[in-house]
Amino acid sequence: MNTKKSILIILTTIITPFLIKAQTKTAQPDSILFNASRLQWSGVELNEQQYKGMYHLSKEVLHLHTVVDKPGFSVFKFPNGSLFELYGPGSPVSPWKNGINGSAVGFAVDNIEAVIKELKNAGDEILGDVHSIGANYKYLFFRAPDGRVYAIVQTK
Repeated sequence: MNTKKSILIILTTIITPFLIKAQTKTAQPDSILFNASRLQWSGVELNEQQYKGMYHLSKEVLHLHTVVDKPGFSVFKFPNGSLFELYGPGSPVSPWKNGINGSAVGFAVDNIEAVIKELKNAGDEILGDVHSIGANYKYLFFRAPDGRVYAIVQTK
């Protein structure tokens, strides 16, 4: 085998993986920039009996930290910061509620504005404006392709 051919084979072997990686990287959507990292929030809509049972489970069995404790509405916090909300009779109105036994989840994201742009580009329905709870918690509801309402949540 001549020297030029040997050098060409060696260079091709070394450079090809970098070219493939570069092509793959540029072909990926911008959405990887905001990395949905975990489920941040979940909520369940309950009748009075279900609410009592789930309240007991969350507080006394799972020993979750209580963040909000009002008649018919409670928010519990996990050690990782995720929230679990119980919506009983008389609880606040929310876009995801559709009658007894409704449920929803929220995805933690790094950049809520970038995700909103991607959702709009994908044709998902944005439900209202971004809501803030203090300076470090933002969320927005949207209707996904499966017809259900989900939330995106950014915490700092």
